[in-house]
Amino acid sequence: MTYSIAIDDFHPLDSIKWRLLSYDTVSIKNTYSMKYGMPILFGALCIILFSACPGGKCEHDGFYEFNLPATLSPALNTFRIRDTISISSVFPDDVREVNSGNTYHLEDFKFYPGTSIMKIDSNPAVDGLQFFETLIPETQDYYLQTYSNGDQFLIGEYQYKNNLYTLSFSLIPKTPGLYYIIQATTLYPSGKWQTFPEKCPHIAMEARVTLNEGNDNNIHYLSLSPDTYYNDWILQKPDVRFHKGGGYCFIVAE
Repeated sequence: MTYSIAIDDFHPLDSIKWRLLSYDTVSIKNTYSMKYGMPILFGALCIILFSACPGGKCEHDGFYEFNLPATLSPALNTFRIRDTISISSVFPDDVREVNSGNTYHLEDFKFYPGTSIMKIDSNPAVDGLQFFETLIPETQDYYLQTYSNGDQFLIGEYQYKNNLYTLSFSLIPKTPGLYYIIQATTLYPSGKWQTFPEKCPHIAMEARVTLNEGNDNNIHYLSLSPDTYYNDWILQKPDVRFHKGGGYCFIVAE
């Protein structure tokens, strides 16, 4: 089945979510550009779930947007070749929902994290994971996926144990440059059918990642890229197009 969709806006993390939807089988018409491999309909990430509300009432406005914390450390603006960059995301199964401010108990929820890196010091920018060594613990269900066009992503699932969700891995840079990393999470693919006791019917769900407690994460480095997708378009709506997707920029030096 092929879809043709006009897109006005989407998250910077959509390159990962798009891969999780196997976009090799889907055709999308984007009002911006597809050359960066990033477009996807934002609304397609919001899954309609049908479940009963307590007491038959629903007082939730808008969609459910679960906030997942993550950390990139050390939080430097410049790394050296062979430095170690550690990324982790650990949180309890009582998860905060952004739009209501409420906390919901999400037991063994299927969140699907993903990591993308772009090398943004050229025009156009190029896929950046090829310039890093990845170190992933054997206990993590997280792996490097390479697609037919050469794009690479780290994708998988959180480990859920003792009421905690856990993801951790490390990156070791091999090549100098200016980089933009996206640490995202989606509820696709099978997570779309999930529910929880307080969930209102017909309300969509998605997840966002807050990296380093919402710090600026060197967003100003985007302006150094010659690619207008990074030096202009993302910066027009930084919360939606950078921070909401766990964005972080840094330089790798010799």
